[in-house]
Amino acid sequence: MFGFFKRYAETIVGVNIYPKISLAIFFIFFVALLWFTFRTNKQYIDEQANIPLD
Repeated sequence: MFGFFKRYAETIVGVNIYPKISLAIFFIFFVALLWFTFRTNKQYIDEQANIPLD
């Protein structure tokens, strides 16, 4: 099954750019998530943690 997709994908012109784009999107998302985590106020985190308990 995967062999069919691999052979089909090899025939597409410029298909080698898609893994690079997906890696870049993942890296940007991961860095943004880390930035948000370290920049977020502790009070905001405590408020969000207590929402299920209210």
